[in-house]
Amino acid sequence: MNGIVLIGHGSVRSASGAAMIRLAARLRHQTVAPVAEAGFLNYSRPSLAECIEKCIRLGVDRLFVQPYFLIDGVYVQRDLARAIARSAARRTQVRVVVGRSFGDHRLWAPLPSIGRVL
Repeated sequence: MNGIVLIGHGSVRSASGAAMIRLAARLRHQTVAPVAEAGFLNYSRPSLAECIEKCIRLGVDRLFVQPYFLIDGVYVQRDLARAIARSAARRTQVRVVVGRSFGDHRLWAPLPSIGRVL
């Protein structure tokens, strides 16, 4: 079964990941994948490891991890890569595929001009 984990940075501000959590709920509701979760690298919960564990408990064997970042900066290239390597190394029954950050997605650009210049 396929699963999706949206992974964001996390914050000491509790509501900072609300949009990402709502997006994961929308993915579940629209049945994009039978399992869709949202997790964080730092500060906030659930962690990436907790999300992966939940997905496995729900029967996921192919997991798509989508970084909820605009660019593949240090958190994506180093921290996320390390966290996935740690989690996936212990769970050989799960195939993990990592997506690209949103900033590289073809649908982001070119965006039409909206609004007005101040």
